[in-house]
Amino acid sequence: GILGRLPAAMLALVATTGVLLLTVVAASRHVTLPTVTDGARSVSSIALGVAGSVAGVAAVVTVAALAARWRAVAGGLAAVGRQSLGIYLAHIIFAAGTREAFEFVGFTDFMTVMVASTVAGIMGPLALERATRRAPWLFATPRELARKGPM
Repeated sequence: GILGRLPAAMLALVATTGVLLLTVVAASRHVTLPTVTDGARSVSSIALGVAGSVAGVAAVVTVAALAARWRAVAGGLAAVGRQSLGIYLAHIIFAAGTREAFEFVGFTDFMTVMVASTVAGIMGPLALERATRRAPWLFATPRELARKGPM
């Protein structure tokens, strides 16, 4: 694709710009997520929310394109990707549990809670899958779907 032909420096610049813009937007007190309805919405707050969303998507896509170029990183991400069913099924337990634990102790720093919940939402299911390998059916693709292959 087009991202595969762009120089790594260009991708790094786009990713860095996306992360910086997203950080600035997230730190703004005058931002509304595009899909949230509340009384404080205005055209400018929604525009900031859209800008932050676009910046976040651009950062993720370009970081993924950069990661695909490095075998060690691509291999690690592929290994996590092979566990995506288990992550999908169990992430909410770990992510929400982490957020609730922070809330219970009174810790409310948004970015710290978000990062910790995201990490827990990925690493927790991976640890659970490893701990339950004696019950492989727990996180396995149903046989009918496995036989059909990718859709």
